[in-house]
Amino acid sequence: MPVYRNETEYFWGQIENNTEYYKFPEMYKLLNDRTCDEEFYHLCKNFIDIALNAPKFPNKENLTVEACFQYSDMDKAKRATQDFISKFNIQNVEELLTVIKMFYPYASNDNRAKSGTLFKDAPYGSPNIGIYIDFCRIPDEIWNKLVEDILNNNL
Repeated sequence: MPVYRNETEYFWGQIENNTEYYKFPEMYKLLNDRTCDEEFYHLCKNFIDIALNAPKFPNKENLTVEACFQYSDMDKAKRATQDFISKFNIQNVEELLTVIKMFYPYASNDNRAKSGTLFKDAPYGSPNIGIYIDFCRIPDEIWNKLVEDILNNNL
């Protein structure tokens, strides 16, 4: 297992170990040529910030966690995406968004909580059944709204 010295090395190590993005020729060429290293990393970091900066409210009764996603984080990610599209003359925006969705969870290796397990309150000694929750992933309904706004230039 490789040892990474910083977040950026970790991020690019995850991309190098993933073969899924080979299916997307425009993004594969851009990422494989390493012409956009810093910009793509910061773009993905904007998306992980949406997920990790959202305050979370656990509900132990139905084992769910609700989150309050910040409009400022979403607007920042949308603007960064438009800037990236312009700077690198991206033709296939859907391809870019698919690859961002694939890799943004790896753009943060800091101390923010990335996951947790939620348990129902049970009397001492009772067996506990919990649910694992991944905080690094933006829920589909929020992601779909971001994609729609980016594709329609609603910044």
